[in-house]
Amino acid sequence: MSRKLLLTLLTLAALLLGIVGSVTAHEADAEAHKAIINRLMTEVLNGGDLSLVPEIYAADFVDHSPFGDTAGVAGMTAYIGNLRTAMPDMQIEALILLAEGDWIAGRFVVNGTFTGQLVTPNGIVPGNNGAVSVPLHHIWQVNADGLLQESWTEFDNLSFLMQLGVIPMMEGMTAPMEAMDYDFTISEALPEMMERTKEDVAVVIEEAFNLGNLDILNERLSADYRSHPEELDLEGFKQNIMGLRAALPDLQADAPIILADGNWVAFHFVSDGTFTEPLLQGEMEVPPTGQPLHLSNILLGRLDENGKIVEMFEMYDNLAFLTQLGVIPAA
Repeated sequence: MSRKLLLTLLTLAALLLGIVGSVTAHEADAEAHKAIINRLMTEVLNGGDLSLVPEIYAADFVDHSPFGDTAGVAGMTAYIGNLRTAMPDMQIEALILLAEGDWIAGRFVVNGTFTGQLVTPNGIVPGNNGAVSVPLHHIWQVNADGLLQESWTEFDNLSFLMQLGVIPMMEGMTAPMEAMDYDFTISEALPEMMERTKEDVAVVIEEAFNLGNLDILNERLSADYRSHPEELDLEGFKQNIMGLRAALPDLQADAPIILADGNWVAFHFVSDGTFTEPLLQGEMEVPPTGQPLHLSNILLGRLDENGKIVEMFEMYDNLAFLTQLGVIPAA
């Protein structure tokens, strides 16, 4: 074997080992980050050991949720303690956990019995001894010390407050989605497929929501696309975007956080616009308020065998959304 050929083979081997080592390190980081959340759920949220909060959250941690921002170790200790006081038997189950780089995302369901009292921004809510079941989506960022630095939480606040008895139960409310049979298994996917999926998300938001190019959905999403809980197919999704753009002509949307793990993608979708034209909500036409409308949504999407999003799970504070529309009076 010539010296030149030997050097070439050694160089290729080094490159391959570097790639394998990089992938292995990425997988190790992802598992370590998922372990942080599993510990948070098992020992703190479900187990009630609040002394562990400083070992999981950074001193300057901030969470953004429908209840407002919660800051610092003391803030999170009080927040978790408040939930456990309201529901001493509270149990949180992770249906799926995704991790990439410094980011973690997941879908969870909270179950408990509202026997205590809950402190809310609008006052103290006494227990009603009723069962509570709330699905939620969460995204965390991990800092260099392996602590949770910042997070975003979205859940169906309207359903939650109805279950607490704060708001009368609306006719036609459905059972939590977790009563249905969905597959949250994570399958392996090539890194290039995950990168392409993140690009698909960014392109769809820019082209469809911001520019009104709905044909991009046919290119970037599966023909069998389905969204939950609205149960929209691809055509229904197009109609939804058209209606939103018509009601908010200055609509601008973005996904400041996108991560992918195997055959799943998670992202934080935010949109802003001015509600100047009527908006169709089911069979009801909502008159415009002339006011700004902000929507924060955390979505998890499953990919088909071709790497296109075929199923989407969304979660947002629909109480805030309906309040901004003027459908529900502001508290």
